[in-house]
Amino acid sequence: MNPFQDAMIQTTGLHSTFDKRIACKGSRIVREKTYNYFYNPMWSFYGEYGKGDVNGTYYKPVNKPVDFGWNMFDQVLVRPSLLANVFDESSLKIITQIGSVNLLNNNNVIKKGLSDHLPIEFNLNNI
Repeated sequence: MNPFQDAMIQTTGLHSTFDKRIACKGSRIVREKTYNYFYNPMWSFYGEYGKGDVNGTYYKPVNKPVDFGWNMFDQVLVRPSLLANVFDESSLKIITQIGSVNLLNNNNVIKKGLSDHLPIEFNLNNI
């Protein structure tokens, strides 16, 4: 599922947001019930000026009216309490090369036969 899909962002789902300031509020109340936030840093990979070499972890163009091409099925969700000292956001990356093996072809999409998803990597600090 992509970061923008209902189950990722709705209060009755994972209730994640791309905005660290909102996530750091901790929670919000909807219809007299409290819902805790997750922060989803994977949004930062989207778009022409996104972080990294690719705009997702899974590439599959479809011949339908809605076609994202790149999807972000592999994600990191972080509770706000881990943002300050534990989660190292600067280390977050989508892996496109392992040693001398490039996981992308000349069209900058995932090479067939290696994997259908690109792995992600990040560090957690030991406190």
